[in-house]
Amino acid sequence: MVGKLLGLALAALGAVATLVEKDVTVAQSGNTLTIGGVSTGEIIIIQTNAGGSAQWTNVNPAIATGGKTHVVTVGGATLTYNPSSITAAIGDIVEFHYLAKNHSTTQSSFNTPCVNAHQFDTGFMPNPTGMDPPPMIRVQVNTTSPTWFYCRQTGHCGKGMTFSINPAATGKTADAFKQLAIQQNGTASAAGSAAPPPPAATSDAPSSATSASVAQGSGSVDPQGECSCSCLCGAGSFGQLNVQSMGAFGGFGGVLTPGPHGA
Repeated sequence: MVGKLLGLALAALGAVATLVEKDVTVAQSGNTLTIGGVSTGEIIIIQTNAGGSAQWTNVNPAIATGGKTHVVTVGGATLTYNPSSITAAIGDIVEFHYLAKNHSTTQSSFNTPCVNAHQFDTGFMPNPTGMDPPPMIRVQVNTTSPTWFYCRQTGHCGKGMTFSINPAATGKTADAFKQLAIQQNGTASAAGSAAPPPPAATSDAPSSATSASVAQGSGSVDPQGECSCSCLCGAGSFGQLNVQSMGAFGGFGGVLTPGPHGA
C-alpha cells in the first residue's frame, strides 16, 4: 500500500515537472529575447573572474548559445573602453577586461551619459597593481537596440570614458555619446568646483575723501508721545562700515545694542 502511494506521488510530481518544463519557452520578439514570456534584461552578467589564478564563477545561465565573443579592455594607460563601441547580435558575449586601476561598466542613457540608469552595473572592478590576467566579467547581449555605458569612477565619464553597444551610424553615434558625456559632466564639474572670488579689501577707517553729512530731518510727535520721524545720513556719517554692514546692500548702517535684560 505504501509503495503504491509513493508511486502515485512520484508520478504526480513528474507530471508537474513536465508541465513546468513545457511552459518555459525561449523566443525572440522584436529587439529583445524573452524566456517564458518575461524579458531577462538588455545585458545579463553570465560569469565573473577575480583575475590572476582565479577561476570563472557562474552568475546567470546563458540565454542563448553560439554567439560571438567581443573582448573589451577597460582602463589601463588611458581612460577608455577599447573598443569604445561594438555591434552585437542577441546572444553575443561581451568580455570586459578591467585594467588598472578601478573602473566600472554602468548603464546610462544617450541623453544623460554620466547618470546611472540603475539597470546594469558591474560595480567597481579594482586592479590597483595591474594584475594579469585582470579581473573580468562576461555579459550576454539580450537586445539589438542601442545601449549606453560609462565608468562611474569620479571624473572618468567627464573625460570621455564611455562605451556603447549597437550605436546608430548617424545621429546617436558612439562619438556623439562620448562628446555629450564630456560636455555635460565637464560643465557640471567646472560649475561645482569654481571657488568664489575673494571679498574686496576694506579698511576699518572711513576714507578721508568721504565727509560726514547729515540732511535736515523732519518729524512730529502725536498726543500719545509716539514719534514719526525721518532723516538721511551720508555714507561718511557711519562708523566702521566693514563691521556694521559687512556684505549688506540697499540698506542703512547701524548697530543694535542689547537692552537692560540682554538680547
